[in-house]
Amino acid sequence: MRQNPWSVALGIVGVLGLVVAVIAYFIAQGMGLDGMTVLSFSTWLAQFAGFALVAYMLFEAFAWWHSERRRADDAADARQRVKESPRT
Repeated sequence: MRQNPWSVALGIVGVLGLVVAVIAYFIAQGMGLDGMTVLSFSTWLAQFAGFALVAYMLFEAFAWWHSERRRADDAADARQRVKESPRT
């Protein structure tokens, strides 16, 4: 099955967003920023990454559903062609 480039991009953005959120949290904590600044920035990044990962899962689920539907349609077409073919 061919990968959808949008789902690949969303997966990469989601994973990188979570990694950046964790790194940003520790960097901001090490710089001595107050707790709310650190938490709000990291929380925003984590929410963005979570949204991207959920969108990735939805894209993949739709792609799987669509390919299964197409496969079933192709199988039905093949059965119909066999029924309609002249017997020799």
